Amino acid sequence: MNPLELTVAQCRFLARLRANLPNASVTLHGARRGIIVEVRLGRRVELARLEPSGRLARDRVVRAA
Repeated sequence: MNPLELTVAQCRFLARLRANLPNASVTLHGARRGIIVEVRLGRRVELARLEPSGRLARDRVVRAA
C-alpha cells in the first residue's frame, strides 16, 4: 500500500471529523510512516497519524504557550 493512500475507515474518520468540527481547519501532511492529520480550532492544535496499516495513532494536544 502506498503510504499516501487512505483506508475506507480512515476516510470515514476524516469525514466524521470535518462534520463534527465544521469551523476547524483540517490539513493532511504526507509522512514516511503514513499521513499526519493536523486539526486547528482557534488556538488549539491536535495531531493524529494515519498509519498505512489503517491504524489511527493519536498525539497529544498542543496548547498555546
